[in-house]
Amino acid sequence: EMSTLSTIYIEKSKGNDKLPFHPASIRIKVIAELCGIPHQILQWEHKNPPQGGLPILVTTENKVINEPFIIPHLVLQGYDLDSLHTSEEQIDIRTLNFLHNKMENIWLYHCWMNSDNRDLSFHTRMKGQTFNLLPWFMEPPEVSKLNAMNYNLDEQVYAEAEDLVSLISEKLGKKTWFFGDKPSTFDALVFGHLYCYLYEEMKDVSLSTLVQRHPNLILFCERVLNDILGVSKIVPFILGKPAVFKELRRVPEYPREPKKTVDASAKSNHILSIGVLGVFVFLFARSFYINQRSSLSSP
Repeated sequence: EMSTLSTIYIEKSKGNDKLPFHPASIRIKVIAELCGIPHQILQWEHKNPPQGGLPILVTTENKVINEPFIIPHLVLQGYDLDSLHTSEEQIDIRTLNFLHNKMENIWLYHCWMNSDNRDLSFHTRMKGQTFNLLPWFMEPPEVSKLNAMNYNLDEQVYAEAEDLVSLISEKLGKKTWFFGDKPSTFDALVFGHLYCYLYEEMKDVSLSTLVQRHPNLILFCERVLNDILGVSKIVPFILGKPAVFKELRRVPEYPREPKKTVDASAKSNHILSIGVLGVFVFLFARSFYINQRSSLSSP
């Protein structure tokens, strides 16, 4: 039987949360709303995710489409947010969309490599899988992925997050959307990650605190929640209390080492010293060789 609506399956929300803390699911939900696609949103109720992961789109012809092919499919169907922008803006949007991987890796690190958060992430995944013992003895795939990319140092990852959030805030400025008065796929991408950074209640709240340093990003998230998704204002939490602008607890300074400059005269003296030493070694070796040869030739 053919449905008149496309169905988008997204990650299941936890408890009373309005949205799942799953950036990809949120991104597709926002794009579907912004494009005006006739659709219904259903949370994935099964214990195991579908092949290829979530979200998935089931078309009116019952064709199943996984990420990252959902947005290209929607474009072919005439639902193209980025077509509302100039060709120059579209180039910028495609360029900035490459930030997705960085934002995703930072989020995975925060959930799975942060020593304060990883137990919660693991137990949330294992909830309801009492008889599935194998994952308890295996490294989560997120950890394997991050280790392979050398994402294993708090100072490095959170410093990168700080730079990235600052860049995004600067790009948004005082605009409604990142490219003016019209939304784009980049807006949906950024919102999916910022929502998770800002509102997920974890033991370590470094990402939430980072985002809260930028009031324009908070207003952006609240605007999308209220105007696009119809969700009332959510108060982000820091250790169970409404978040305020504080210094980060787990983000030490990670300064770039200043480039060392070498005095030209000191550099010349250093080279000259090496040259003199080389001549001395050569003369010593030559003298030793001649003496050895003389001793061997004497009766």
